[in-house]
Amino acid sequence: MIGHKMPILLALRQTETVFSFLVRWRKWQGFLSESYLCQRLYAKRSIRLHPYLPPQLAQIGEAIDVLPEHLLLNHTLFPLFALFNQPKRNVLKSRMLHAGNSVISSVGIPHAQIPVKFGHKWCPLCMQEDMQKLGFCILVIEHQIPGVIACAKHSCLLQFLVCGQNAPDRGLKMKLVNPQVVFSGERAANFSAFCCDVLALAKEHADINVQEAYTEQLISNGYITNSGRFRMKRLEQDFYSEVLGSPHFLELDVVSFLKKKSFLGPMLRRKTGYPAHPLKHLIFSFWLFNGDSTKLILRSHKGCRKALQAKSVECVNNEILDLLRNGMSMNHIEVNVGKSRCYIRRLAELNGIKHQSNAMKYPESTRRAVQIKALMGKHRQEIANELKVGIGYVEQVISNTHGLAAYRKSLRMNVALKRAQNEITGVVKRNPTWNRTQVRAAAQSAYSLLYAKNRELLDSCLPKPIRPSPPKKKVKTVKRNQK
Repeated sequence: MIGHKMPILLALRQTETVFSFLVRWRKWQGFLSESYLCQRLYAKRSIRLHPYLPPQLAQIGEAIDVLPEHLLLNHTLFPLFALFNQPKRNVLKSRMLHAGNSVISSVGIPHAQIPVKFGHKWCPLCMQEDMQKLGFCILVIEHQIPGVIACAKHSCLLQFLVCGQNAPDRGLKMKLVNPQVVFSGERAANFSAFCCDVLALAKEHADINVQEAYTEQLISNGYITNSGRFRMKRLEQDFYSEVLGSPHFLELDVVSFLKKKSFLGPMLRRKTGYPAHPLKHLIFSFWLFNGDSTKLILRSHKGCRKALQAKSVECVNNEILDLLRNGMSMNHIEVNVGKSRCYIRRLAELNGIKHQSNAMKYPESTRRAVQIKALMGKHRQEIANELKVGIGYVEQVISNTHGLAAYRKSLRMNVALKRAQNEITGVVKRNPTWNRTQVRAAAQSAYSLLYAKNRELLDSCLPKPIRPSPPKKKVKTVKRNQK
């Protein structure tokens, strides 16, 4: 997007960083000092621009007639940081558009712990192409991604314009020399291309659910059990053996940092986890998806994990039923499917499939007798003694009959409510002059049960409530002086 207030040569180039544009603007305007430009844009004499999260984009957009949202999405790394920390998206957006100071504190991640070089990065071959085509060189936002050390287009190492005290960035200057081109390895170039693809996806799809994409891929790779638990030891061994192996595609300081402490558990766990730096996500997703960034958008809707688990359970149950109907033994099904024989036997009995286990040695009449006595509310041991069967068989019949366990639970609750009602009624009959507070103190357990489960039944047992009386007014007495 080109604003009509700026000349063609000074127009904001595609994916150019804000710092690079302001340097060119200052040079074109012929300002001897950066204070004139800073005063015009920021109402300050000097400012230090962050390489990829610059503040006060609304003022810049108004000055050059460019929408602030366009600057935010295409000329900063806001899409990348918002992708991996969705709860902070709105806060980060607001501060980058209107805040007057650094926005790193609003990202919500431990940024200072990662030893990445802080500065503006550029590619020597890209600089040569810009000088031939445009007559000037620019810095592009894709090179500023933290942890990227190579140019995805030319497969050469990036150069650094160091930021800091008394550095060129303080004066809005770019002293780019023409260094010797050093080509990077294929792995570093692939990682750089993957990061650029993720940044492009973050611009187009703001609703990507990274955790769901991780979960789906981890399940398919066997790093999550059927119960939803991480095989963390195996995951860490496979991840670190490949990522930290040679050739390296990261800075040496970052590699040393990754060796000290694992970040996979806090990053992946939902309840006990916390936000992680985008570089950690990029490294992990590059390894997990094998460099294919499109796998991030396969599961972008909410509730994917529940749907995936429900679908997998249904598929497993259908597979077990098919094997049972084909006559396969429970031992073979347990080995092939991974479910226990108790699970398989219960599934067979719920679907009326006969099997050869000990539970089928009793006739159907005995099974029906157990169900009838269970409906009557008799205890399991009493049923076993009357029918001369094992208590384990009684428990299996009850659990494998639809709705029977829930019905017996309701019977037990009704018995408990009846017992509590009788207790409170007895207290009221023995003490007809007591109020509700005194009755509650005498039968606290029964009162609490009825209060939680059946309020109407409790009111029918208690005496009538006493209407509260207002407090008596205090009479002021005036002492008269006695003569």
